[in-house]
Amino acid sequence: MNSPLYDLASPFEMTLTTFCVASVTVGMLNVLIAQLSMSYEQLSIEKNGFAMKNKASLCMEIEALLPQGVRQRLFDSHCFDEPLEFDSCDYGPPGGVHQL
Repeated sequence: MNSPLYDLASPFEMTLTTFCVASVTVGMLNVLIAQLSMSYEQLSIEKNGFAMKNKASLCMEIEALLPQGVRQRLFDSHCFDEPLEFDSCDYGPPGGVHQL
């Protein structure tokens, strides 16, 4: 405490300054923790969608490696041109045709 700034401040002012700095630090840490918590919560909600998107992307990359003839036989075996049967809880027009 050899600084001239410390010589001019009374012990009460030093205590008050220390308390204010500590309060601001704790408050900012609470805001940081709240932000991290909200980010983690949002990511945990969306993790299934991210996983499904990643798997679909991987399937598309693997499918692109197949020769055109193999892909055509695979699509033909799934009968995408036949009408679909909808359940009672499905939305949309009755019947339908898969579209590529």
